[in-house]
Amino acid sequence: MKLGARDLRIKAARVLAEVQRGRPVTITYRNKAVAVIKPLRSRNDTRRFEPIGFGLWAGRRDLEDVAGWVRRIRRPRFAR
Repeated sequence: MKLGARDLRIKAARVLAEVQRGRPVTITYRNKAVAVIKPLRSRNDTRRFEPIGFGLWAGRRDLEDVAGWVRRIRRPRFAR
């Protein structure tokens, strides 16, 4: 199925029905394809999103007082 961005708003339920049947839907804007809505590989896909940098600064003693840390870092830039 292929439809324009404006039609996506109006026919959202139909688009979802097509995707649930396993068929990808191409969204166009000014007759150029800009997106594809396609079904997930599996409804039982157990992979979780794990952001790379999450927890990167956890456990740092110098960041226990975040407001104080930001003040110290900014002090040289905003010294009057």
